[in-house]
Amino acid sequence: MFSNYRIKLGAGIMNANWHKKKKIYNDLSQLCGVSVILTEEYLSTFCTNFGGMYSISPLAVVCVKNTNLIIDIIHYCNINEIPVNIRGVGHSFGTQSLSKGIVLVVSVENPVFEQIDEYKFKVSAFETWLSVEYFLRKNGLSFPILTRHPDTTVGGTLSVGGYGEDSYLYGSQASCIQSYTLITPDGKRHRCSEDSNSELYNFGLVSLGILGIIEDVTFEAIPLRVENILYVIEFEGVFHLLNFLILISEYSNLDIEAVTCQLYRGRYYVNMVLSNNSVQTNIINKVLECQVTGCIGYKYHSVSDYRGRTFGAYRHDLWNREHVNLWGDYCVDQNNIMAFANFLLNKIINNDIFIRNKGRLLIILKKSPSLSKFFPFEPISKKMSGIVFGVGVYFTFPRSEREEYERLKLLHSQILEECILNEGRPYLAGWHEMKYEDKIKIYGDDYIKILALKKRLDPKGIVNNYDFFSIEMN
Repeated sequence: MFSNYRIKLGAGIMNANWHKKKKIYNDLSQLCGVSVILTEEYLSTFCTNFGGMYSISPLAVVCVKNTNLIIDIIHYCNINEIPVNIRGVGHSFGTQSLSKGIVLVVSVENPVFEQIDEYKFKVSAFETWLSVEYFLRKNGLSFPILTRHPDTTVGGTLSVGGYGEDSYLYGSQASCIQSYTLITPDGKRHRCSEDSNSELYNFGLVSLGILGIIEDVTFEAIPLRVENILYVIEFEGVFHLLNFLILISEYSNLDIEAVTCQLYRGRYYVNMVLSNNSVQTNIINKVLECQVTGCIGYKYHSVSDYRGRTFGAYRHDLWNREHVNLWGDYCVDQNNIMAFANFLLNKIINNDIFIRNKGRLLIILKKSPSLSKFFPFEPISKKMSGIVFGVGVYFTFPRSEREEYERLKLLHSQILEECILNEGRPYLAGWHEMKYEDKIKIYGDDYIKILALKKRLDPKGIVNNYDFFSIEMN
């Protein structure tokens, strides 16, 4: 039984008409390679997602093993006006991967893993990044960016962008995609690139999947680095940490490959990966000892395959149905980070609510954003300059704490407001309740354009329809 703490969306969801369920079962079970599951016990595992804040009971879970069947399912749902939402591993915080109609699960029997040339690959979007990375490593290669959740699907992560410690050099996972196949809500396949179906290419990624289902992607891999230097640096406060990061970004002879920062037990830490040579360590040591203040201490050592550490980072313990994960991420650039950090320090980090709920702070960076490819709804915009700081504020707390939940929601709303005031953007992977006026302020004409494109391709809002891009609300 679901706690009344969860938000109920729509009247009568939990009492879906059995006739509709049976019709779906009878109709779709006739398709070879399709499994339709109606049992309440099984459906209950698809009622919520990683965030755990929303509960929507689907009519059915439909599993397919062939991507051609996706088109059949979409046509069926359009004809019968049944909402359908694809689900990877459900690692989302809003209503993504939830459905009041059909939850579509794709597990391809023979997924695409194709090497086109030495560095160019085409892979299935329904596979996990873990599978893709293992495939690439057989060739001594790696995808440019790995997130801290390698068990997520390729398509699911690309629908929000995908960031990690390697974003310092490469930006988002989406920005590394050269082309992809998109199955749109009208049941058509499109090969999308900057030169072909460019409008779909531009809006089809980092838009929560509202324009369809990503079938496969093509990208350039990079050589796998086996030896690096890993620095762990401790600072007294967040401003000392930020000043250090801005300072080292100005050194053209530093070969920094990856950076993450975090607040841990009241201390601020930088984890930084550099190429393995003495020139690099000499520069960093000199900066830490002579040019910055607030450095409590540092250590560094050679590390083999730092990217491989990501494989063990997936937090299965966070998939606890008795807890809620209220996570939000916010991006501001170098010109605005100090003002934003001042707000975080005084209004959030030192707030009793943050301390009581053991709030976590994670920072990743992107250097020289102007050198990266952009998609309209990424948290990094073309207007940002210098270093872009992605700041994650994360809470995990018991589901029974309803009052605390409301307080934490308010904190995130305040952070979002301050982020926008500092010319920043939220990362759509996290939880946000954004006003329509703020969406227009942040995304401008792009928000209007994607709503028009959605309406043209999916006039009834059948496929992957989410409230952030709600036609009805706007």
